[in-house]
Amino acid sequence: MVSLYEPRAIPLLMNDCHVWYCSINDIQPWHLRLLSEEEQIRAKSYKKEQDRVRFILGCTISRIVLSVQLNIAPQFVPIARICPHCKHLHGKPTLTRGNIQFSVSHSEDVIVVAFIKNYKIGIDVEYIDSNIDFLTLEKSVLTEEEKMQLSHLPLRKRRSGFLTYWTRKEALLKATGEGLMTSPLNISVSSPNHPAKLLSFHNRPSLIQNSLLVDLDTRLGYIGSLAILGGETIHIKQFNGSFILKEAFTSLNM
Repeated sequence: MVSLYEPRAIPLLMNDCHVWYCSINDIQPWHLRLLSEEEQIRAKSYKKEQDRVRFILGCTISRIVLSVQLNIAPQFVPIARICPHCKHLHGKPTLTRGNIQFSVSHSEDVIVVAFIKNYKIGIDVEYIDSNIDFLTLEKSVLTEEEKMQLSHLPLRKRRSGFLTYWTRKEALLKATGEGLMTSPLNISVSSPNHPAKLLSFHNRPSLIQNSLLVDLDTRLGYIGSLAILGGETIHIKQFNGSFILKEAFTSLNM
């Protein structure tokens, strides 16, 4: 994986996975104009400014990158957010046209969006919060074997170790489309001091051989993981999205 600076979103090739990062400091007043009516309503409903900005930036990055792939204006990219369980508009964003899958995650001041053709994808990023009570959280996230592996890590690495477990499992659950409707306890992954790998998935044994799990090169103070279901050799490229968020207004001739 290589972190790259691109002046614009670039075409997504087969077996390429593009991961775009940005910061809440990249927000621009015109970003809201790229969102659909439903997205604008949702953005305005957030009570906390940080939550509102993260949502807008996730939508904006998604629309700018997808607009290049579809050759249409960002505001016309057909994105649906229908929850498969309740049918309300708060589900995982999906493209209703074409074969591109994408996944959005954000934590603290970082937003990240991953794109790939043909394969299901999930991404998760988490801020290493010194206040997180991982000893309590691990009861509902980690298997007994994973708890033991975590306890063997040096004390200073256990918080980030827990979040490594968490992001790996969350990325997988986002890729399958289940999210936290499925307990993380149903999944077992490799320990934080080993390369990311799915070891078991309750009632989904085929995923063990047909999934790619990768730890991402994230900003200092963050942990990130990416899951791709299926595929052979996937080329993962990471991009800094700050430039396209500042300059896309001009380049898109809006």
